[in-house]
Amino acid sequence: MEPSELFFGLCRYYSSLGLDCDVSWSIWGQRTLSYFDQLGRMLGYIVKNEETLTDMEDWKCPRALRGKRIDMVWFYPRKYEYALALEHQKSNSLEQIKLDIKKLSQVLGLKVLVVYRQNTSEIQSLAAREISKIEGQDDYFLLFNIPHARDFKDEEPLEKLVSRLLDDDGKLVAAGSAEARKETITGLRFFSNIIWSQER
Repeated sequence: MEPSELFFGLCRYYSSLGLDCDVSWSIWGQRTLSYFDQLGRMLGYIVKNEETLTDMEDWKCPRALRGKRIDMVWFYPRKYEYALALEHQKSNSLEQIKLDIKKLSQVLGLKVLVVYRQNTSEIQSLAAREISKIEGQDDYFLLFNIPHARDFKDEEPLEKLVSRLLDDDGKLVAAGSAEARKETITGLRFFSNIIWSQER
């Protein structure tokens, strides 16, 4: 799966999560993870929740990260290789977000971080610094910065979902954005005016 397809898919099917301002943070997180779980299975990957970081045959996990868990991974069928690793961080704690980035940077495959109401440039810089430290990887890091339900407005200015795609050197290679909207009758949140642009 291409990172742009993952971005467009989440934007277009976000309303199917049934999220509104009355949904608690725990349900918000569960439904977002459930979306990625179902998507991975539909695409034919083996999906596993809470994968533990340990040493493997050809790779040594840094001591500080051994035993830490990643929220979700997709495996290629018939081979033990990651297609995608996902961390979903509802906390506003920068320390928690930094730890998620460190964990993701250790995994081969597309790395996906979902955060809410963060400073996109700051998180992008944190990710760029961390992934540029790891040698021998040629995978992408995809950041989703999503507004919370209470930020989805009926009027201008609209909040935006912002996405950044970084290469293995931490360089920005693509960016996406979408306007957050609320359905008048149901109150459910959705995105429109979805844009994805390549930087090079």
